Amino acid sequence: MTTYRELVPSDVEGVVDLANACGFPPRSREGWHWALFENPEQEDLPCGYVAERDGTIIAMIGTQARSFHYGNQRILAASGHTFISSKAGRGSGFTLARKTLANDRFAAIYSLNNNEVAGRFYKRMGLTSWLGPNGRKRLEWPVRPVTMAIGMALSRLARRQSVYVRLSGNEKHAGSARSLSRPKNLSSGIVWLNPSGARDADMIRAFDKGLARAHPIAPVRSPEVYAYQQRDPDAPGRSALLALVAEDAIEGLMQVIITKPNAFEPAELHIIDLEILPGCDGARVIPPLIRTARSLARQHRLSRVKLPYSDRFEEVCFDGTGVRIRRQLSYDCAHGRFAKGVEELEKRWVPTGHEGDFFFALRVTPDRRKARKVNTAKRSHTANGFVERRSKA
Repeated sequence: MTTYRELVPSDVEGVVDLANACGFPPRSREGWHWALFENPEQEDLPCGYVAERDGTIIAMIGTQARSFHYGNQRILAASGHTFISSKAGRGSGFTLARKTLANDRFAAIYSLNNNEVAGRFYKRMGLTSWLGPNGRKRLEWPVRPVTMAIGMALSRLARRQSVYVRLSGNEKHAGSARSLSRPKNLSSGIVWLNPSGARDADMIRAFDKGLARAHPIAPVRSPEVYAYQQRDPDAPGRSALLALVAEDAIEGLMQVIITKPNAFEPAELHIIDLEILPGCDGARVIPPLIRTARSLARQHRLSRVKLPYSDRFEEVCFDGTGVRIRRQLSYDCAHGRFAKGVEELEKRWVPTGHEGDFFFALRVTPDRRKARKVNTAKRSHTANGFVERRSKA
């Protein structure tokens, strides 16, 4: 008999076993505990749900609470993530999803980082791709064009399952960077932020207040959340927070993270948050931040810089940032369901990625000393940002 219940900290070992059995990229017990249970905004809301049979977790789904400004109040929504199901748990996903959607304490339940498989699943559960075509757009800046091109070619070949299994058998580009080191010479006005430091934390809070005054429907950007997101036990230093600062005030903020999409592609740099202070000129603020991201990628020999949800900025904001490629995914990677009474959240919220699971669901670059063959034969039904398989884009 299968039972369904809330995910609790004592389930971490079972989650590790389930993830390993389904062929997910390795994550330690400490890493899973951090991702699932250490979110400072979670309060007493459920971190997810599991399906259990004979004392073994056979499927799970995660829900991370995120705080939003909504007029003069704060509301909590849930970023859905990490749906995993073993063969024994097939069919359990619908029950887990229904339990998640039945929680009326969340003002909305959404995903910003799902793959094509998960997108079909979410639509069957009644979630909508509320961003439309704009939610599929991203920008890429080549940094090592030849390496990037080889990775893209392999990714296209891997759309065939037999080729994917063959390519995934060994970790390629195993010496890729795992952490970001501070550049020796940052451009004028660019600051490497420490969200745990008092001065930088005050600037982040002031930046958030400025955003909330101009955009009353917006995610809360707190130093506590940024500090939490930087504490990945499995990849210390893989993300960084930078800002363009003038007179001790943040005019533009950017969060970046290293990821290696799968076993055969090279590591790259994702911009998982990019926002400007209302009233500032995006054409002045955005370019130095993008150039800093490209400089970091060159310093760490990463193949490219990616910006999801890029359509929220006008083209002029990227003038002077170098050669870039516009791409549009062939599927929707953002789905949501919004409760009655918070309709303005659906209409006026413009995601950047910060509100989602990019900070931990993007694949960690394996430790070169621990790089090993990938057991693709035991891969089962999985659906979320952790999954290595690249869909058509």
